Amino acid sequence: MSGNFEDALLAIDTTESKRKALQSKLYALYTRSDFQTENV
Repeated sequence: MSGNFEDALLAIDTTESKRKALQSKLYALYTRSDFQTENV
């Protein structure tokens, strides 16, 4: 049972880090495309 629990925690941890990585990628794309084109 503890093995399944650890697997669940690991799955939550990886999805959380993937979500944060995706968020930062989207933020970088957003700031690069929107703000720089407005400033030009």
